[in-house]
Amino acid sequence: MMAVTGSPHPFRLGIIAGFAMGIAAAIWYGGLDAIEHLTLRLLLRWRGFIPRRYADFLDYATRLIFLQKVGSGYIFIHRQLLDYFASKSTPIKPK
Repeated sequence: MMAVTGSPHPFRLGIIAGFAMGIAAAIWYGGLDAIEHLTLRLLLRWRGFIPRRYADFLDYATRLIFLQKVGSGYIFIHRQLLDYFASKSTPIKPK
C-alpha cells in the first residue's frame, strides 16, 4: 500500500479555510447586494436606459434643479415632475 504524499501543510489549510470563510462572510454581509447592484447598473447601461457616467448625470440634474441631493440619494424637487415621469412608465406585468 502506498502512502499519500503531497498533502497540504496545516498552515496552508488554515489559510485556505480562512480565505473561504472570509469570502462567504463578505457575500453574506452585503457582498451579494453589491453584486446585484453592479449587475443591475451594467444591464441598464448595456441596454441604454441610463447614461455611462450616472453620478455626473444626477449631479447635472441637481444643478438644473430637477433633483435635490439628500444624504447619499436624490429626490425630485417638484411633485408634478415625479408624477409626470411615473405616469410615463409602463408597469411590468407579472408572469
